[in-house]
Amino acid sequence: MKQFLLATVFLAAANHFLGAPVVLRPVETVSRVADDSVSLAGEWFLVPMLASDTAAGKLPWLRFNLSQRKFSGFTGCNQISGSFTLKADQLGFDQNISLTRMACPGFNEKEFISNLLRVDHYKIKNGVLWLMIDQTPVAKWMRRPDNKAVI
Repeated sequence: MKQFLLATVFLAAANHFLGAPVVLRPVETVSRVADDSVSLAGEWFLVPMLASDTAAGKLPWLRFNLSQRKFSGFTGCNQISGSFTLKADQLGFDQNISLTRMACPGFNEKEFISNLLRVDHYKIKNGVLWLMIDQTPVAKWMRRPDNKAVI
């Protein structure tokens, strides 16, 4: 950036001394930041729908690595990782997942994992990730955590 500014100043000074008019025009910049509101890649946080969704006191999250077809995350109690398949809007989690085994009283982790493994589709609408079973939404995820439970 400094080199660009120095070159611009140098050319302006050279043109001034040579009698040529200096014309500066705005340059459009193109953003190369991916729109994370439409991509499955990256980190997603569960939007709690029931009080039991955060019974362990921590919010579940998932991180998707599209190039490796791997996911990792946190169930609200334990770390989770594994692989997934993805084709258009079809999403499937491999049954062979790795999971730490801490006990979290009051948290129904078994149901959380069971639903995750049954997911067969997804959609992203308005920056919200919906995991679905037979086109029925079963979990809502967002890029930023939202600790408000909806009862």
